[in-house]
Amino acid sequence: MEKVKSVKKIALTSLLITSMLFSLGTFTGCSAQNTSGNPSGIEQKEPNQDQSSEKKTGFLETTLDLIQDKDQLTLAFSLKNTSSKDLTLIFGSGHKYDIVVTDAKGNVVFDWAKDKAFIEALLEETLGPDQSISFSEKWDYTDQATGNRIPAGKYTVTVKIRASSDGAELTAEELTAAQEIEIQ
Repeated sequence: MEKVKSVKKIALTSLLITSMLFSLGTFTGCSAQNTSGNPSGIEQKEPNQDQSSEKKTGFLETTLDLIQDKDQLTLAFSLKNTSSKDLTLIFGSGHKYDIVVTDAKGNVVFDWAKDKAFIEALLEETLGPDQSISFSEKWDYTDQATGNRIPAGKYTVTVKIRASSDGAELTAEELTAAQEIEIQ
């Protein structure tokens, strides 16, 4: 019974926050378009701003291990709290991470989240010092555009964790891991 109440509370909170954000965007003329000129719309602080008001960064480390065999690539990745304090991570939906594989020319050959549906709910996970959360996915070397196996060559596998925190400013670097691989 308590678990049902907790799930209902999280769902109601998510709905309320979504409504408030939508209303705020409507009244302020907010746009999803990135006009800052910065990659991914990440706001960068001016160097002369007051440093004492900034949130601390550098609390997390994302790691990626790739295990290749002839038929598939296994991706084992994790996000570790490298700080000395508990850190609560907030995920805006069930879409907790992205996996993208690009060829040597930078063309996307695999986008894990493409054509997937995710639960719309705020999800929280608290990590104590040196604790981590781990994930694992498999890819069968198929090019999503053609449905065929990709040709032999060099590829880059990038994992991005889609988390935020109310107690720390998380940077793209600490939420991302990438590795080059040679596929035969």
